[in-house]
Amino acid sequence: MPISFQDLKSLGTRVSLYTPQPSAPDQLVIICGWADGGRRAIARYIDLYTTIAPETRILLIQCSALDLVSPYAWQQASIKPAVQFLLDDGLLQRKHKSTGAAPKVLLHSFSNGGGLTATQLFILIREATNAPLPLVGIIMDSSPDGGTYRQTHLAVVVSKPRSMVQRAAVSLLGHAILLPIWASYLVGREENSQTVMRRVFLDREYVDTTSICYLYSKDDLVTNWTCVRMHAEEARKKGWVVDELEFFGSSHCAHISVDKERYAAAIVKMWTGLRRDSKI
Repeated sequence: MPISFQDLKSLGTRVSLYTPQPSAPDQLVIICGWADGGRRAIARYIDLYTTIAPETRILLIQCSALDLVSPYAWQQASIKPAVQFLLDDGLLQRKHKSTGAAPKVLLHSFSNGGGLTATQLFILIREATNAPLPLVGIIMDSSPDGGTYRQTHLAVVVSKPRSMVQRAAVSLLGHAILLPIWASYLVGREENSQTVMRRVFLDREYVDTTSICYLYSKDDLVTNWTCVRMHAEEARKKGWVVDELEFFGSSHCAHISVDKERYAAAIVKMWTGLRRDSKI
């Protein structure tokens, strides 16, 4: 039976937890959704994970388009409930009863919205535990992009309603918000948040894994596929085991729609540890 958002327990405004019965206390999937992702669209991925790992809990962290351009303090405040759950639950210190293995945690990030959310999660966990977040691997859907002004503005506009009038209004508002932020980047007062994201995702100070999978499409009008491949190559140079899966004809954060079987296989491969570097 498909999962409903009513099956998730709210931990905060943007944080929810799905706990199956029975559930494995040492297993968790963290889903960092894209900006203003709809419930029906996100539910498809929750359903997929309940099929692949039926006893695994799912921690869902959602974000809004405003989060893409918000100060770090704002971003961190919105995900504090997720951090508190990880600390209070004891998952990060838990070992498997029979093998003594570390907890099995997978992070699935969508677009730059999910990437920025995950980045702040990594940073807060590091600050709280003085250790990186232990992961079996990372799945990056439709990200990361290069962090240009145009890409960020497009991400903000695309996430909003399709009415031409509404889009125009959001576009103007987006420019009004982004221009001072980019000015601060240019004068060196702050580092581009997408640049921080691209770095932190591959920094072993923040993530305890070297397995990563990129899912992308050349038909994605929001995230430039060349930026995804550049990040994949950077990961390889750092010694990571990298998978790249190109989907054909799919739009932003909708690759599962054109080939669900192939999409699911990539997740199974990461979750079960059947890893080898590949570009498909």
